[in-house]
Amino acid sequence: MKNNNTMKILVMSFFMGLAMVFTFQSCNDDDGKKNQENELTGQWLLFQRFDGDGIDSIDNGKTLIFTEDGVIKDSFVPNCDGMFSIEKDTLTINRPCHDEPIRFLFKFEENNLILTSIPSTCDEGCYDIFKKI
Repeated sequence: MKNNNTMKILVMSFFMGLAMVFTFQSCNDDDGKKNQENELTGQWLLFQRFDGDGIDSIDNGKTLIFTEDGVIKDSFVPNCDGMFSIEKDTLTINRPCHDEPIRFLFKFEENNLILTSIPSTCDEGCYDIFKKI
């Protein structure tokens, strides 16, 4: 009988430990997503573009504004604010003036925001470079 109780305690301890690992892992994923959203929040200016042949400067580039409550504003589409969401390295934008969501791969490099269209707009892997203003 004593062995049976010891076995039950070991099995229960194992499953409790496993449950705690999954709980902390899911919290870490949410924290990472929240950190990306916090980094993205603010106003960004398009100032460079990689078009396959090199990086070109952009004069009078558009601005994107990402708010804490998930709204995106685009200076090139002034009357069509949308909502954005982040899933790992993918930024999805839904706007009432577009039938389909717009998707980008995104990353941060040297305090710049790099956006690559999904699907890519060119064979060379073109992308836009924004700086926070």
